[in-house]
Amino acid sequence: GLRGRTLALLGCGQIGREVARRARAFEMKLVAWDRSLSEHDAAALGITRAPSPEAAVRDADAVSVHLPLGKETRGRIGESVFAAMKNGAYFLNTARAEVVDADALLRAVTEKQLRCGLDVFPDEPGAAQATYDHALVDHPGVYGTHHIGASTDEAEEAVGYEVLRIVQAYR
Repeated sequence: GLRGRTLALLGCGQIGREVARRARAFEMKLVAWDRSLSEHDAAALGITRAPSPEAAVRDADAVSVHLPLGKETRGRIGESVFAAMKNGAYFLNTARAEVVDADALLRAVTEKQLRCGLDVFPDEPGAAQATYDHALVDHPGVYGTHHIGASTDEAEEAVGYEVLRIVQAYR
């Protein structure tokens, strides 16, 4: 059911571009917002460039966040973005928890019936084992996984080869 659906990418760096490539394979429409995405680059990637996050998500069936965490992006995905989203849309954040206003997300999941997938949560404990209690964790509209869910054998091998390539290039 993805063909013809619209995916909004908030952040279109390396990871966002890889997500776009995969979404194109499903014949999804792509719209993206990124401070450094030019019209030329967007066109080359088959993406409609939006002037703001709010404009990017307005007609999206799903929103995927790929923003780096910094002063300008901390809490940037908040009330205004969630207000612009369609009721029942999917919201995915695999970037950093702090780019999303967690209270605004919780309200949107409840009030707009957003379906939410997260592998990052606000104020996660730093220890390997600790208790964690946040309303998002137990909300029926939220599906959560751990952030290192992509750490497969293949991924670890690819990282090793990349480190080796960098060292050889340096030498």
